[in-house]
Amino acid sequence: MPQPLSRIKPNAQFTLTTEALVGRPDLADLVTQIIALYAVIEQDLQTLFFRLVDPDEAVAYAVYSMLTSASLQKQALNVVAKSKFGNDSEQFEVFAAVLDVVERTSQIRHRLAHWRWGISPDAPNALLLADSKDAKSVRISHTHMRTMEPLDGENRPQRSEKILKHISFDTSKILVYRIADFESGLADLGQASLALFHLDLYVTPQITDERAADLKLAAGPDFHRAIDVGTSAEALRQLSSLSLFQEARLRLSQGKNKTRQTPSE
Repeated sequence: MPQPLSRIKPNAQFTLTTEALVGRPDLADLVTQIIALYAVIEQDLQTLFFRLVDPDEAVAYAVYSMLTSASLQKQALNVVAKSKFGNDSEQFEVFAAVLDVVERTSQIRHRLAHWRWGISPDAPNALLLADSKDAKSVRISHTHMRTMEPLDGENRPQRSEKILKHISFDTSKILVYRIADFESGLADLGQASLALFHLDLYVTPQITDERAADLKLAAGPDFHRAIDVGTSAEALRQLSSLSLFQEARLRLSQGKNKTRQTPSE
């Protein structure tokens, strides 16, 4: 779990820089894997949309490509899944749990993609991530910035780096990611990717549970496990073996029960 820089050391020194991973191959390798794995997850989410919305892949692609943000894509997936499975069905509960896993585990990638990177001598083996969109975390000296006239021949990146040195961040808002944090985040994304794989088989099984039952009667017990592969029942069994899926399903179930128990005004 990443910690705020202020917890590592009060008044810690830091530098925001685009070269935060230069000369740090272990961190760079993990960051690269996280970004690459999330690209696979995005492709799997698109494939899931294709499965749910229309057998004509060209139509599904045209619709999905119009949804330019992850938030809109998630909303569209939820709407289609509710329409296909029903809001209170077990199938929708399984779907919602997997999407919850994806959303929670994707946070680390989103921070890497959209937050500023930095380094600190007080956390030498870590990458700092700071959300510059958080207005409370940024205090800019406008007077100082007005006096910083660009030098002759100074390019835009050099100018940006100079300005960043005069931007003050609240260190309680800067997160410190060490190798163990990235390893944990990568493992969680791996579970999310695997959950999407099994959800795809759960939604569109290669063989129906009823057909599998008939084959088992004809084949005998020695072939039962092989027949199960590709069924929705086996896909659900595989999903249920994933700890993050179990946690998500329990969390959503508790939230649903709490909503039902809340008296209407």
